[in-house]
Amino acid sequence: MTLEAIYYVTQIIAVGAILASLVAIWFQMRQSTKMARASAQREILDRASQFNRGLTDFEQFDHFLLGLSAGDTAPLASRIAMEHHLIEFAAITEAAMSMHRDGFFSDGTWNGIESTMLGLLRTPGGALWWQSARNIVGTDVARHLSGRLAETDASAPTFLDFLPSYRLRIADLTGKA
Repeated sequence: MTLEAIYYVTQIIAVGAILASLVAIWFQMRQSTKMARASAQREILDRASQFNRGLTDFEQFDHFLLGLSAGDTAPLASRIAMEHHLIEFAAITEAAMSMHRDGFFSDGTWNGIESTMLGLLRTPGGALWWQSARNIVGTDVARHLSGRLAETDASAPTFLDFLPSYRLRIADLTGKA
């Protein structure tokens, strides 16, 4: 074999090694992207779980429910608790919307978070809060949620209808059975 033939063979081997490296890098990038998506989704789901765990203090949860159901006639402590929790869930919703738009969040999980936020905003207290809050949350999420609220049928369930125990607890708290 001539020196020139050896040179060509080594060039072919080098090109093959480069192509194999590129394919390996491509597979590694795909795996990294999948892991980043899973991590982003897990982070938001953890935040949503923390939100729910924050409502396991029955006194706070009672205030939250009263604030949502009574709106501006709720006791001040209930309105403050409600506003605190709504701000927290609005931040979760905004992060989830951004991640969903960027392809890091599944449609199903986004739909669940969006539906929960819309259900919260459709309560008397949530609607009252939204009148001012839509001016302080991110403009993208404010526009999106306002548009979705306008599209939502008035007979659609609110957050207070998600679980039968919510309405029962409100009846216990207000004495209206």
